[in-house]
Amino acid sequence: AFQTRYEGLTTVSRLMAPIAPFTSEAIYLRLTQEVAGTADSVHLCPYPKTGEAPVDYKDELLEERMYLVRRIVELGRSIRNEVGLRVRQPLQSIMIVAPSERRSALLKGMENLIIEELNVKDIRFVKDEGELLTKRAEPVFKKLGPKFGKLVNRAAEAIRSFKEHEIDKIIQNNGERLVVDGHEAIITEDDIVIKTENMPGLAAASEGNLTVALTTDISEELLFEGLAREFVNRVQNMRKDAGFQVTDRIHIYVDASEQMAKAIEQQADYIKNETLCLSIEQGAAKGEFHKEWRIDDLSLVVGISRAG
Repeated sequence: AFQTRYEGLTTVSRLMAPIAPFTSEAIYLRLTQEVAGTADSVHLCPYPKTGEAPVDYKDELLEERMYLVRRIVELGRSIRNEVGLRVRQPLQSIMIVAPSERRSALLKGMENLIIEELNVKDIRFVKDEGELLTKRAEPVFKKLGPKFGKLVNRAAEAIRSFKEHEIDKIIQNNGERLVVDGHEAIITEDDIVIKTENMPGLAAASEGNLTVALTTDISEELLFEGLAREFVNRVQNMRKDAGFQVTDRIHIYVDASEQMAKAIEQQADYIKNETLCLSIEQGAAKGEFHKEWRIDDLSLVVGISRAG
């Protein structure tokens, strides 16, 4: 990040030198005064031109990989919003449909970005979205009426009973033949509405040719980790409200429900590390600054004091 900023600012200082000579000189000298091999003045530097690195540097493969990562993260966040799973609640897995080896190859080495952004434990690849979603077809009566007349209700029943492979055939072949009581017509994609349902324990979303799913079953361990993250957030807010310095070591005092207390106990090392806490004790009133909180349906009172 520092190197990128350095390149950006030194390049801009050279670009602006002819029209803002003093400002560009001040910026350049501050940036380069301790850098060996640099010119003594911005006005002794060559003017930036296209074709020289790093001005024209572009890694198209990296851009493609990051574009895919961003799409996955955006879909994952939309799933969390839809099912009401906050980002601080860890989930076990994200499942990504990779119909070819290329998609999984593009993501190799980028997994940690997805894991961190979506707060999941691991990434799994599946070959087909049928492993994440089930499809069903609903009839569009205004389209079917002219084709089946009085038999439209019977045709609608037949469409609702379509299996996934029959729905896929309609899409792939631009239509399939349907016979109802001896009457035959071609069913196209315009005659049906395709609806998807999540497999048990999963919540999925699709965008174009990309489908991902998050596991929604939360174990006690994952639940306690999520509660601990929420607890850390509340303590950090309290540190700020109390006017504590960023480097101040603290003691935490808590009065909490049984489930919250158990989560704090099991995640004590994580909480201490994140909040610079030396100890966690019972009795919120002991703190020099205390506050009442609710995390989901759990209530607690937290007190904090500076150590020493």
